[in-house]
Amino acid sequence: PAPPSVVAAPQPPTLLPPEDGQWPMAAKTYANTRYSGLDQITPKNAKELKVAWTFSTGVNRGQEAAPIVVGQTMYVVTPYPNILYALDLARAGQVKWKYEPKPAAAAQGVACCDLVNRGAVYADGKVYISTLDAHVCGVDAATGKELFRTKLGRHQQGRDDHHVAAGREGEGAGRQQRRRVRRPRVADGR
Repeated sequence: PAPPSVVAAPQPPTLLPPEDGQWPMAAKTYANTRYSGLDQITPKNAKELKVAWTFSTGVNRGQEAAPIVVGQTMYVVTPYPNILYALDLARAGQVKWKYEPKPAAAAQGVACCDLVNRGAVYADGKVYISTLDAHVCGVDAATGKELFRTKLGRHQQGRDDHHVAAGREGEGAGRQQRRRVRRPRVADGR
């Protein structure tokens, strides 16, 4: 009899996209790797790092949102009142623009774990943030102009953190509950 044919097993997709120096979301990738392939900073030269500049958000609450970096711009979102800043990295962190979504003040009374924000996401020339009162806002990354603001839930029930997912719905995983959350399409926030 003929020997069985050998079929190569399919290869899994590459887990990490090629390193491009960008950090478009809090955990860098959808796989939440928090890993950078850049090699300029090493264990050997880390002791030589010096502060180049600082920036104060003016909000003295828990700062849990990791800044994101795209091109020469760093985007920082504050805890409530969820102000989004675009900082020019080529000009020592000079503010390019500031977006203030003005979430409902009543949302502060039902926040479970301080008034923190989990961070912004960049995709297709837009920056997305969630607000304490359960909205997702899409902002033009170059100008700071609001493109949309979509209510995703009721802040009275707690707030789930949202990854921007193109046209998908998904399970929201808040600390105190698990429920279905509508995620807006990246293009228009619906």
